[in-house]
Amino acid sequence: MSMMLSSITLLLCACCVVTGSAAACPPPPEVLPDIPGWTVVREQVVYDSSTLWEAIDGAADLFVSYGVLDMHMDYYSSTGGPEVRAEVYRHDSPEAAFGIFSQERSPDNTHVTIGTTAVMDEGMLNILCGEYYVKLS
Repeated sequence: MSMMLSSITLLLCACCVVTGSAAACPPPPEVLPDIPGWTVVREQVVYDSSTLWEAIDGAADLFVSYGVLDMHMDYYSSTGGPEVRAEVYRHDSPEAAFGIFSQERSPDNTHVTIGTTAVMDEGMLNILCGEYYVKLS
């Protein structure tokens, strides 16, 4: 596993511990919390369905068609590690979140047991957790 994937996995595990979302995926108290050992590199930005194109131009229409309500985005770094972009998409239902997750996964991705389901590949980890779709890259 590369250093970046190791860092992403550690960040995700810390998110799950901080938010309590590792098991049943309840809504987190903070969408992108402070994580011990990690520094927030940029100020968190929140997009809704009318502004999502500013962050993911070209893919926003697909996310909107799958009921995205908002997306929180932040960047984290750890000492000596890479910068990790965290995107947390909240959808209007778990089924809608699964829809976009299924559109973005590839048969070549490696399945991992995190949240409801997750896939990873070099430099990315995508997690489905209830009505949340989380992308770490």
